[in-house]
Amino acid sequence: MNPLKPSFKSEWFPLLLILIALGIGAYISVYAPERMPMHWDMAGNVNGWSGRVFAAWFMPVLMIGIYALFLALPRLDPRGDQYAIFAKAYAGIKNIFMLFFVLLYALITAAGFGYSINIGMYIPVAVGLLFIGLGYYMGTIKQNFMMGVRNPWTLSNAEIWDKTNHLMGPVMAIAGVLIGATAFIPQPLFKIISFVVAIAGIIIVPNVYSYILFKKTKA
Repeated sequence: MNPLKPSFKSEWFPLLLILIALGIGAYISVYAPERMPMHWDMAGNVNGWSGRVFAAWFMPVLMIGIYALFLALPRLDPRGDQYAIFAKAYAGIKNIFMLFFVLLYALITAAGFGYSINIGMYIPVAVGLLFIGLGYYMGTIKQNFMMGVRNPWTLSNAEIWDKTNHLMGPVMAIAGVLIGATAFIPQPLFKIISFVVAIAGIIIVPNVYSYILFKKTKA
């Protein structure tokens, strides 16, 4: 049995989330005002609007596209046979992304209908939790070309890949905490600094670490 072959058991949750998103989109199409807020600044103030049709269907279409991409990646990746080894982690990552987007959609929709939603607080917390959730699975991802820490050193050596992606787990968790913490920082400048530090850590730490491991193998 192919653990990545779609089945009701493996796909019911992301499909349910897509149905929820489609239901929200249908509700917006009928009851929403002509203009809906779609973007907020760091302080939580609206600085971008869209028409009702875009607000209704952008997120459901995006979720369907992301879901289709997750189904296709193992077949597109030259190392697609590796996905069977981390099938549970792959399903978990897929579900986390789909849950994140439907929650984001619900928050944006509620704000658009005039409910008192502190977007400046909820969105950073949601993004932080997304990073923490993804970090939970990083250590179990095996060599592939689509996800995980992919650079010349990890792709050329399975041991370097495993060690680097194990490190990536706590790095992403720390980054998630820093991003989530921006929800409670009143100064926009400090919010930006915290966010930049988090993203820089995700980019720099695993790449430097994998290069150091690579150099040790050549010593």
